[in-house]
Amino acid sequence: MAVIAAFIGAKGLGWNLLLALNQLNIGLALEAGLCISMIAILLDKMSLAWANKQEDYFGNLTFFQRYKNTLLFAGAVLIGAIFAYAGSFLFKDSFNYFSEIPHNKGISFADFWNKGVDWIWDTFFQTLKIFNTWLITEVLQPMRALYLRMPAVATITLVVGAGYIIGGIRSALVTAGLVLFIALSPWWDRALVTTYMATFGVIASCTIGLTVGTLCQQNKYTTKFMLAVCDIFQTFPSFVYLIPVMMLFGITDTSVLIAVIVYATIPATRYTIEGLRSVPPALHDAASMSGVTKFQRLINIEFPIAFPHMMLGVNQTIVFALFMVIIGAFIGTEDLGQYILKALSDKAGGGKGLILGICVAFIALIFDNLIRTWVNKRKKHLGLA
Repeated sequence: MAVIAAFIGAKGLGWNLLLALNQLNIGLALEAGLCISMIAILLDKMSLAWANKQEDYFGNLTFFQRYKNTLLFAGAVLIGAIFAYAGSFLFKDSFNYFSEIPHNKGISFADFWNKGVDWIWDTFFQTLKIFNTWLITEVLQPMRALYLRMPAVATITLVVGAGYIIGGIRSALVTAGLVLFIALSPWWDRALVTTYMATFGVIASCTIGLTVGTLCQQNKYTTKFMLAVCDIFQTFPSFVYLIPVMMLFGITDTSVLIAVIVYATIPATRYTIEGLRSVPPALHDAASMSGVTKFQRLINIEFPIAFPHMMLGVNQTIVFALFMVIIGAFIGTEDLGQYILKALSDKAGGGKGLILGICVAFIALIFDNLIRTWVNKRKKHLGLA
């Protein structure tokens, strides 16, 4: 959000990041992005440690044991103040680094990263160009044309029909209301472009997440490792994912979609692992006693039981993909995000921005309604509700 706030005038790291991206200074942008990531990880770890902190209010503790952390914090502040005061004498003719770190005076590796980007371009330019051209011309453009050329009535009927099949008349009325609001707005075609980009990202993310999550879940060590990787990647600010793909593929739909895939794969992988872990151990034992192979147990027992939980992961993947598609508009796409960006820069664009935001939210709510309704029905069928 700090990066998004930079678009409306906030002068923080997000401003430096956007300025560097506008200048195509990948090295400086990467440094700013890493700083934002480190702040996010630090706050995440501190809040997690605080939440897991156990306080013994009834133990027979000494004064130091009871107030140890408070005393250590006060001591650290006192020592820091002493160093800051001493620094005013040590650095009389320069900056007092013990008290204040001056702006743009630290160690920078921007030139190193920029040279690395230049080397990648010189070495792999032809390969990246071939892949980028193939993806855009053979996959993305036909998929985009399919979404845009499909009659609006057919699209609405398809969505409402899916709602009726999955959840009956109530679900059909909910999806009808949501999709009709988008259809009657001036942004129907841009909503379709947003949906096409999110759809491509979700399909790729779910394929990768299902494969990686299934393979890692077979071993407790790889499970812990992959969940830790998901935690780290989910802590990164979403805008950071655009930096490496921009330096490889430039400002194209390919960059946005690869960033979408990387970002949205996180919940797909996590929910696959957690869904498979939720299968009762007794069923594993019963399957082993029946003589089935691991693959047969996975296909016939674990997947059917874990699938409702995994579908909630698909729900989260859709939300992540939509959010990243909107963020990707900041580097140049033609979806709803681009018009949201224009509305933010227009003093009279508050109403337009609100309608555009509602359209994005309604796209997510349509999928959320369909998936959650199906999951609840499936859980009742399996006796898991």
